[in-house]
Amino acid sequence: MRVPNARVALISDHEALQLAKSYSSRNQTQARASSQLAFVPLKSGIDNLNTIHYELMTHLISTDRPRPCLRQTPEGITAFLTALQTAGLSPSAALGPRREEALADHHLTKSERLMLVNHAPTSQVFLNTLIEECFVRFTPEQIQTLLDLVREHLLPDPNQADLTDAGDNADVIDEDEYLNS
Repeated sequence: MRVPNARVALISDHEALQLAKSYSSRNQTQARASSQLAFVPLKSGIDNLNTIHYELMTHLISTDRPRPCLRQTPEGITAFLTALQTAGLSPSAALGPRREEALADHHLTKSERLMLVNHAPTSQVFLNTLIEECFVRFTPEQIQTLLDLVREHLLPDPNQADLTDAGDNADVIDEDEYLNS
């Protein structure tokens, strides 16, 4: 498959969330500087961008099903991709530009790695929905290694993560803490 536009690239949900947040802060800064309403529409040529931004933020920061991108960090994503190469599940850059095609049967493709980062699967069933022919291409040990890497790098302990989204779950009560008190 050829890419018709070289400037188009795939980005993770975490990167999309960071871009949307920077857009929001830039938009709010413009509103304060012009001392108008809190919402400043963009230039007339890109009116729909505000709607797209709203829908993106609603999707990524939904409280009914929290997305893994809310807990991920750029360092964790980089460490995960590096760990995939170290574990032999992802081709290394030393194999040249055609490495994806040469090793597609035994390694994760770019789109599969992106889906792993975006969805952070925690079970073999969920992993099988993301990776084509997962149980044919990988051994059970490799699958378990992959799930362990996801848990280690992409799903940090929520108690240790920074509390930037603590306001979203402020009314959630931990059942064990409630019963033990």
